[in-house]
Amino acid sequence: MTQATRDLSAGLLLAALGCALLAAIPSQVGMGDGGWFSPAFMPAVIGIVIVALALLLAVQGWLRRHQEVVARVEGRGRAWLAICAVVAIIAGQAALMTYAGYIATGAVAVVLLALTYGHRRWWHLVLLAVVVPPALQLFFRYTMLVLLPQGSWLG
Repeated sequence: MTQATRDLSAGLLLAALGCALLAAIPSQVGMGDGGWFSPAFMPAVIGIVIVALALLLAVQGWLRRHQEVVARVEGRGRAWLAICAVVAIIAGQAALMTYAGYIATGAVAVVLLALTYGHRRWWHLVLLAVVVPPALQLFFRYTMLVLLPQGSWLG
């Protein structure tokens, strides 16, 4: 199922659920004492917002169908190449992690993965390489209580 089809299907399903919510509000929520804001006001607003956003999602999915058909025909070869590149990057990181350590291999892997997916701003790449691997190592060390390899070349 393509992204456009998922968007279209999800939009229509959510719009139907939003309409069901709007239809169920009078029977499920008391109307209160007749003041300006009854207990049914907020559920009604939420239902209207759900229906409006769901219809926008459905329209977006409908419009993207043509673009996806063209991109699918042109991008099949590039997709397999990207998948193979991601597998090779992850395998290389796993193989070198015990020698070079997680932070060094993680920095290289993050940059290579970003380049594989088309990110070309060098300062973003440097920021990703400097911030993401140490943050993940700290997360695994102190939150998950898992020690990642420090690297035999470094110590």
